[in-house]
Amino acid sequence: MRPEATEQGEPTICRAAAPSGSKTVRRAHDVSIESQYESFARIAPSLVLRNKARIFPNTHDLVEVLDIELSRPKFVRGDRYHCQLTVHYRIDGVAKTMRMWLKFRPR
Repeated sequence: MRPEATEQGEPTICRAAAPSGSKTVRRAHDVSIESQYESFARIAPSLVLRNKARIFPNTHDLVEVLDIELSRPKFVRGDRYHCQLTVHYRIDGVAKTMRMWLKFRPR
């Protein structure tokens, strides 16, 4: 799935993994993690684009971001968790992938 493009050709959405399984009983911190995760999935594309120079040093002008994926929360410990952000991009006509681990901790 390719992100929708704005007038500038920038991705505006990212694919977020669906939660695995459904639980009838949810703890309060599970709901909090899910809402944080959904919020981050909405802003991830703009964060990647604004930080292209840091993510792709020395080549950021040549990089075309094609797709952004966010894994479901992993390694949940209390209210802390990790997600993998995958950026699919093209540079000089060659498609590549970059994976980053993101660590989330409440303020």
